Amino acid sequence: MFVATSLYHQPRSLLVLRLLGVRARPAVPPVLPAATHWWRRCYWWLREVPAQIRAAAPGPVRLAMKLMNARFDDDFQLAMVAASSGADALVVFNRLFDAERAVAYGGWDLSERNLRVLSRQPASPAARELCGTGNICSGKMIVEYAKRGCSAVQLHTFFQLPLSEYVATAGSRTERALHQLVFHPDDGLVAALLDEETAGRLPRRGGVLHFLDLADAHHHG
Repeated sequence: MFVATSLYHQPRSLLVLRLLGVRARPAVPPVLPAATHWWRRCYWWLREVPAQIRAAAPGPVRLAMKLMNARFDDDFQLAMVAASSGADALVVFNRLFDAERAVAYGGWDLSERNLRVLSRQPASPAARELCGTGNICSGKMIVEYAKRGCSAVQLHTFFQLPLSEYVATAGSRTERALHQLVFHPDDGLVAALLDEETAGRLPRRGGVLHFLDLADAHHHG
């Protein structure tokens, strides 16, 4: 069976037919402006794929989706978050892309954009957990993501630094990286939480500073 429809509808039609056991193949659709909008196809993917995963699972599942940085504006990033309502958690947002050099990259440009977009998220109870990613190079950066609603972070590059970049001189690479992220006296997580307390943005509960209170404060305005 050949599926003859627009580029927007074709992926969904093929998926449904193949799930039903039909050997469906795509027919070349006409080139129409409305059919070639990649942002519409992206929204479809974010909305429909979680539903298909849950439908195929033998029991309840918890699903986390990693959202990339698209080559569109900040509004598109926010729209992707809204379109991903079928996920239980979101990783926000992975990598920037340089179209001219055809490479993905991170660093300070990545964290600047991610934090800017997350700052525009509505201050309301979280519909799903957010996990920040992008230039997680210090405890202070972890706190910046938390202040914008992220209850966790995900990182990779910081674990790949030369051993000489870590303050600790013993332990595995992972141990040295985590030691620096948490305990560095200037920009470690503990120091950053104390800075938030001093600034009046993180009160103690039961004599203890709670990291997750930062994300909760964002979601409750």
